[in-house]
Amino acid sequence: MSNRSLSLLVEENSPLQQQPDEYEYGIDATEATSSEFLLPDDNNSNNNDDDDTTMILDLTLFFLSGLGSSMGYISSLSSLVHFQQVFGNNFFVLLNVAIYLPLVPISIAQATWDQQYDRYFATLRAFVFRTIIGYGLVITGTIGLIFTMISGGGGGGGTKSHKPTHYSMVAVVISACLQGVGGAILYGQLNQLASFVTKNGYHATTNLQGTFQETFLEQDSDTTLPRKCKAAVSAGVQASALAVLVLSWTSGFETMNEERFPSFLWMVVVAVFICFLAMLWLLIGRPRVRASMIQRDSSMQLSITSRQVSFQRQISSPPTTTFDNITMNNDITDSEDPIRQPLLLLSTVQQEEFVSEQCRASNELQPSSNEATMATTSTSLFPSQTTVPIGLSVSLSQSTDLSECYHPATEELSFEELLRYSRPSCLVMAMTLIPSFLVGSWFTRVRTNRMELPQILFYVRIGMDFLGRLATILPWVVDTAEPSPYRDGTDDDVPTNGNDDDDNNINNDMSWVVRTTLARWLVVILFFVNSRFDFVKTEGYRDLITITLVAFIAFLSGFLVTTCYQMAPQQLPIMMRTTNAAKQASILTVAFALSALGGLLLSFLLIALGV
Repeated sequence: MSNRSLSLLVEENSPLQQQPDEYEYGIDATEATSSEFLLPDDNNSNNNDDDDTTMILDLTLFFLSGLGSSMGYISSLSSLVHFQQVFGNNFFVLLNVAIYLPLVPISIAQATWDQQYDRYFATLRAFVFRTIIGYGLVITGTIGLIFTMISGGGGGGGTKSHKPTHYSMVAVVISACLQGVGGAILYGQLNQLASFVTKNGYHATTNLQGTFQETFLEQDSDTTLPRKCKAAVSAGVQASALAVLVLSWTSGFETMNEERFPSFLWMVVVAVFICFLAMLWLLIGRPRVRASMIQRDSSMQLSITSRQVSFQRQISSPPTTTFDNITMNNDITDSEDPIRQPLLLLSTVQQEEFVSEQCRASNELQPSSNEATMATTSTSLFPSQTTVPIGLSVSLSQSTDLSECYHPATEELSFEELLRYSRPSCLVMAMTLIPSFLVGSWFTRVRTNRMELPQILFYVRIGMDFLGRLATILPWVVDTAEPSPYRDGTDDDVPTNGNDDDDNNINNDMSWVVRTTLARWLVVILFFVNSRFDFVKTEGYRDLITITLVAFIAFLSGFLVTTCYQMAPQQLPIMMRTTNAAKQASILTVAFALSALGGLLLSFLLIALGV
């Protein structure tokens, strides 16, 4: 190659070029010269105290956001005794399906398109938009349920003489479905957000000469805050039942007072709106979250830029075996040979399609050395002090080895590759949630003479699930989930289709979780045996055994599901986590949704079999 420089310009009509100089988070890309903007000085003890305080506030906002995401549909599920009296025993299973079924298509859509839209519109804008849509659907569904019950859905607001109709049943199911759709949107988004929030925010803003890799390693190796954020979200999702219980007693609805049902739901609407404001504050007003969004946007941009550099290498420098052999005896210089001139770049979409097929093959022809790291990339891509705004003009010097500019550690993994890394967590989630939802939808069919027992079982399940999620932040649990030392982001960490030692390491990391999940199935079997057969003749003792079994099942359910969300990112190479953490969280949410649906469908099967 000649000594001239290659210039890589992103097209003006590319969505990546549409970001203004003043970044939408309020940070001027031209003035951000500190390597730790939006961050306290780690050497200042007062700032450290302030950082601890702000961390508690951030976790509280995560908790409230999770609380509001599920409070709408939990208010419907917690009214199971009321709906049982109005619509019959089997309606509770139908209500569960109406609420949790939308989670399947929503989670699949989030895993497929969310990251693309986040890259196009920027993370902050996309997250705020989805927050408004999600909470809007939750509030709309709850208000729709109020008017349905008032207008003739089996009581409420002094209309106790109204009889339930087929129309009212359908209207209740539709309202619950809206609550489920909104909750699914918010649940998936909160898990994405918790997966990439970092303790120290975004450091990589200036002096990118050889420091980019160290920055990512420093941030991604600290997994304490993401684990706490995920635990806070999970705890909030379950704690909404406790908040609903308080509201039901405060409103006078309690468990089955039909006349107070609308008042109870209106209080739920107010509480959900307060949680909506808390989530907006988390997204817009918290510096750590905003800085983490900038880090994620820049990481996604770096991945695209690396692909563009590799694409430029593909079209401007053919392999030696195909071109140089032809021109070996030719004295034409690079500047005189039009074939060696860099071609105009195709559109961003065309580049990505080309690179996805050709880049890996080219790396095999011109393998990069083990020293090809993100530091090399950052030195060549960003030679001067600058931030990493979305939309770049990249100048490559003559000393740049373009074969090293694209490194697997910077890439956005495909669904197949992410699924391979996430496979143990998805399997554990399925083995945990299928029996959980099967048991949870069976409360109204447990043999008992106490009408309030289903309500008691519901709140026992929610409360113990909540405690199980909080237990995941215990020190011994954190120690078992530390990242494996072999996942350092090198080429050897890129997923393969074969069975290698890496597969065994992944499975070994999750082995204790798998064993616990399998042992829990024995308790699930005991629950159904106890609820179906009269081995214990005394009614009170049998109910006590049922409550104990439900408490044990629910505690392990919350513990195991949250552990899966926390441990899954540790299976990714360190350098790949920032770019792929949110996408992996969406894949886990898909597994969550499919498992929940599987448990509910199994309930219908058992009912059809007459169990």
